[in-house]
Amino acid sequence: MARELRFTDPAFRCEVVLSGTAMALYEAAQPQFERLKGIKSLGLTAHVHDVAMHTRHQHLVGLIRIFNKLCQQPQDKGLPKSFLWSFWCRLCFSQVGHAAMSYDGEKAVLLACQLDANFKAALRALLQPVVDKLAACPKCTRMSCKVRNSGTADANVWFEDLVGRNRWQQLYLWVAALKLLQEPKLLPILTSQGDGKQNTLGFSEPETIKMLVAPGCEWDRPVRNLGRLDFIVRDLAFAGTLGIQLDVDNLVAAANAPHPDWRLLGSLSAYMSDTLYESLPAQTASVLLQRALADLLIKDKLGLVALFGIDLDSAYSDDDLRRLIDRKPAGREVFDATTRNAWRAWQINTFIDPQRMPCELEKEITGHNQSHLTRHTSARTTCIKLRKEHALAIAIRHQSLANRPEAKAFVKLCRSVLNHQYPKLVSQQLTSALFDGLVDRHCEHGLEPAVDRLSKLSIGLSTLRKAADVVNARASGKSPVSADFSFKIGGYEYPFRGDPQELQINAMHAALSGSDEVQENLGVSIEDAAATLWNELAAWQSIYFGMKPTKKVSAAVEEAQRLLAQRVVAAGPEAEADLETYALLEALKHPGDSVSFRIALPNLKLIKDDGAVENEYDVVSVALKGDKEVEVWVWGVTTAADLGPKRTADLGKIQKLKDLLGGRWEADVRVVTCYVHREGNDLCLEIDGVQTRRTIAVA
Repeated sequence: MARELRFTDPAFRCEVVLSGTAMALYEAAQPQFERLKGIKSLGLTAHVHDVAMHTRHQHLVGLIRIFNKLCQQPQDKGLPKSFLWSFWCRLCFSQVGHAAMSYDGEKAVLLACQLDANFKAALRALLQPVVDKLAACPKCTRMSCKVRNSGTADANVWFEDLVGRNRWQQLYLWVAALKLLQEPKLLPILTSQGDGKQNTLGFSEPETIKMLVAPGCEWDRPVRNLGRLDFIVRDLAFAGTLGIQLDVDNLVAAANAPHPDWRLLGSLSAYMSDTLYESLPAQTASVLLQRALADLLIKDKLGLVALFGIDLDSAYSDDDLRRLIDRKPAGREVFDATTRNAWRAWQINTFIDPQRMPCELEKEITGHNQSHLTRHTSARTTCIKLRKEHALAIAIRHQSLANRPEAKAFVKLCRSVLNHQYPKLVSQQLTSALFDGLVDRHCEHGLEPAVDRLSKLSIGLSTLRKAADVVNARASGKSPVSADFSFKIGGYEYPFRGDPQELQINAMHAALSGSDEVQENLGVSIEDAAATLWNELAAWQSIYFGMKPTKKVSAAVEEAQRLLAQRVVAAGPEAEADLETYALLEALKHPGDSVSFRIALPNLKLIKDDGAVENEYDVVSVALKGDKEVEVWVWGVTTAADLGPKRTADLGKIQKLKDLLGGRWEADVRVVTCYVHREGNDLCLEIDGVQTRRTIAVA
């Protein structure tokens, strides 16, 4: 009876049998394959959660099962028989290229390359044998493949692209190619196979190396689809989220053909990214691990040969690597559950040049240039470029009063995101991150209704036009012009930059500055344009009400306050809301000096974990003074004739907010109490202990 190797696959509840050439190949590289038993498929996720404990070896067994099915396909199904064993190398053997901690370890290697030219050169030298073996593909019949005739000369470009474009999903394939060339028993077995004729299975070394390292190889998609047949089902099963069943035999037969289930697998992969692989907590922990590992790699306290198991005598398993970095402060940020769970991150959607390396963006925003890999351990604040396109996150670790960032460090991080990414970020997300981080509560606010109220005020057209000039200039001033193209609206010329929001601002400016005919042609009324104007002013308060508010914008605020005040003293049905909006505009003026960052919100609600409202405040603003002091100004408002009950209730709530901020930040945050109420035709203001009375001329 022929000898066989048998493996039990718990994910698919089946037995995988190896015989003949497949068994010979496994035994030839058995030490490398056995190493995969110490590497978890999902890397860090398996070490910080009690799920997804399956290993790369189990994934390998699943891939061998799929390859066995490929071998059984008729000549016109599956993948080409003439070099099918090359696909074994790409589909199955490639798993040995994974580093300890899987993709997390491989991301760290590329991060180290991006930060240290000497380390990058060392990786390039390690992979030189792979480069030397690249040659034109003799058996592949896909004449349209762009890399079919590529050779050694193209490898330098591919390597630079690997590092410069942060293509971490390809690094393990380069390492697998290196191991294939260095494994003395493998290549003789592979090269002794048939030529693909008479249904024999062939092998070609050039195709093999090309499939492993060449970006743009046309066989990449079919192989990735086959890989998904295993890891999607396996990861879903072991992560405990859901179970699925697929017609694997049918899909293997269609490996090189369209099939609707390939799209299904793509959708499931995206689902897994959102819920498991790339959730915000998972990405935060992963980036912290990458930085810890990259620091060790650059300092030569961890070697590439050990990390990737190139020398099996010194090879690291996941557990070995964990023990190494657990001794470092940066490692404890990841593996100490209390420390790791103290990190909280907020996603900010913003345009990011896809050509930029993540670490360059992160260093620019944090200012941690020389200490990028370790500074977060002491600063307890950081910025993370997320895997999702055009998204970053700001994160803080607030563990206790004695183990937290400075409040000013967190606010300055928010300011830096604004300064570097304005105007191409979602300002509401940054605002939410700021307030949520300061009070450790989810917050909701009424800025949108306030903007709607302001847009309906009968502010003079001349005043609106002047403010619109400022907004139009600032909103578009930092964006590059697209192909020197511009357009005219009502005699006003605007450079075209391809930004829909900027086009809306241009239309607002033209509507306010042009004639009735311009407004009619645009379909934009004065009120519509005013809404766009106030929305911009409210969304970018630090830009327009920061260090040097312009006289034109200040004039619009003054006129809005005058009109609101008249409605308040007239005791109209919306007098209370008008006074709250009046206080919002007043909050944009205080404190008045040396403010580099400012955000004010009306009707701020602090939400408990159960979704109930803990407290609501009429207006709350946050300001960074002199680059050193964080101030939170809390405004109470009432139009009630009997001032006492509302004022008492408001001051009680304000004291609770003071206690909350003091308990979280101690003296880092100065809380200022302000109050505005109506008294006849006067508005009485108490601002930081100073009382003033403003007599309002009734219209």
